[in-house]
Amino acid sequence: ASVSAAAAKSKNDSFKEKEFTFSRVFQEDATQEDLYFVAAQPLVDALLVGKNGLLFTYGVSSAGKSYTMMGAGDGEAQGIVPRVLSVLLERAAAGATLALTCIEVHLENVYDLLAAEPKRGARRAQMRLKDNGTHIELPSLTSKPIGSVEEGIEQIERAARQRTTTETALNKTSSRSHMVLTIEMKMPDGRPSATLSLVDLAGSER
Repeated sequence: ASVSAAAAKSKNDSFKEKEFTFSRVFQEDATQEDLYFVAAQPLVDALLVGKNGLLFTYGVSSAGKSYTMMGAGDGEAQGIVPRVLSVLLERAAAGATLALTCIEVHLENVYDLLAAEPKRGARRAQMRLKDNGTHIELPSLTSKPIGSVEEGIEQIERAARQRTTTETALNKTSSRSHMVLTIEMKMPDGRPSATLSLVDLAGSER
């Protein structure tokens, strides 16, 4: 689908219409379930057979990124993350286990959002990245095993409380950082584990 929009490089520039092409454009009446089945279900299917995946939300503050990811409660308002956890826990092979990690990227620094919260007045510890030649590792990253959707949501909400937020003109609690939630499925019988990373980016406005 193609969408036309007027854009200007600066306040003094005249607006010029540009055309952007997307693989899919959802209508205003699209549901959380619609978004899940189109954007996330194929990645879940791939994870279940041992393939890694990545999904991220992008947009200005109050565009609905966090709502799309987490939703609001149960039922139709459920977001992508609880739906993903529910399907994985239901369809995972016998003997497979799930674990969560969650990091924050803020001003080019990385923080472990599932680590023990620092004492009052203490600064959070920055994580050290390790380049092993093929990919980047975070050696001390906290991993939390989960056995239910409720356990997963509890850990994610705990992580979100540590995330950096600032009031903006569009949102009183705008996320000023990127949050990367990674679900690792550890396969039975010694097969390699696979991961699905779900990324809630910071608001894109300047």
